Amino acid sequence: MKSEKRKFTRIRETIQIKYEIIDSSSKILQTSYTQDISAGGFLIRLNSPLPIGSVLKLKFFIKDGSEFIPAEARVIRIDEIVADRVYEAGVELINVDKKDFELLMRYVTKKTT
Repeated sequence: MKSEKRKFTRIRETIQIKYEIIDSSSKILQTSYTQDISAGGFLIRLNSPLPIGSVLKLKFFIKDGSEFIPAEARVIRIDEIVADRVYEAGVELINVDKKDFELLMRYVTKKTT
């Protein structure tokens, strides 16, 4: 039996994410969707891999909010799902406003009760 080491409860939820890599020459916002979310981070589906350790400037929208929430996240893992076409990245939130973090925490908690 595998023990759960996550700090935050994770739920299967699809939300839209817009992101760009900080310190990248490309400043084009990419759009993706989550596979699951927690108050500590997301699992997102991508069409190209991101380097582990990359810092992303992102915006995401949850149904309990009235606007996109800005945050920064670090890529902590990347998995190839379909060869050279589909990837999943685990990203950890590293910079999010306290009120936005609390909104995300309430959203996840409400979905688990």
